[in-house]
Amino acid sequence: MQLGGTAYSIPRSNLTFYCTPLWFLTCLFCTEAMYAALTRYARHVVHVVIAASLVVGCTLMAFVKGFSPWNIKIAFVALFYFHLGFVAAESKMLDGRRFPAWTLPVCALGWIIASLWNPKAANLAGETIGNPALFLLASICGIWALARLARLTATSRALSFLGKNTLPIFAFNYPLNLFAQWLFAPTTPWFVFAASEMALAVGFVFLLRRIPAIARVFSIESGQRASPTAV
Repeated sequence: MQLGGTAYSIPRSNLTFYCTPLWFLTCLFCTEAMYAALTRYARHVVHVVIAASLVVGCTLMAFVKGFSPWNIKIAFVALFYFHLGFVAAESKMLDGRRFPAWTLPVCALGWIIASLWNPKAANLAGETIGNPALFLLASICGIWALARLARLTATSRALSFLGKNTLPIFAFNYPLNLFAQWLFAPTTPWFVFAASEMALAVGFVFLLRRIPAIARVFSIESGQRASPTAV
C-alpha cells in the first residue's frame, strides 16, 4: 500500500513511507513539463493558456474529489505561479531599487487579511483553496512579502543554513515529529510544539554535517575539500 501510494504520490503519511513532501516533487515535474511544452508550442498565447490552466486547476480541485496521479490537478494551478516566477525574473521585478520599503508591510497585511477572510485554510497538498479570489490574493501578497523579506535577510547565516539543508529537514520531518509528540504533552501549544520540532530538526541536521559520508548523500557542505591528487 505504501509503495503504491508513493508511486501515485499521495500526500498522506499512512500511504507513503512517512515522507509526504514527495508529492511536491512529482507535482513540480508535471508543472515543469507542461511549462516547457507551452513555451515551445504555444509561445504566442502562453498568457492565455496560463490563465485557462489556473481556472481549470481551481475548478478541478473544487469539484473533482480524490487525489490525481502525480498531483496533476495541483500542477494546473502551480503553472500560474511558475509563470509568474519567470516573468518576475526576466523583468527584474524583485529588484529592491524599484519598490519602496512600505510594500513589505502592506503585502504582509494583505496576506493576513485575505487568509483570515477565506472560509477555508489553503492547503494545496489537500487540494483545498477555499475562495479562489482570496486564495490568489493571499498567495500573491504572501509571495511578494517573502521575496522582499528575503532580500532584507540575504546575509543571514541562520536562514542560509536552513536553505542549504531543506532536503534533510524534510526527509526526517516525520520521525522527528513523532519524537516531539512523545516528548511533549498533548496540551502543548502548537507554536511551542512547532518551535521545538524545528529546533530538533536543526540540531539533527547539524549533527549530520559532522558525518562526511552522510553529508555527501544529502549534498550538505561539510566545510572540507579533498586535496587534489598529484599527477
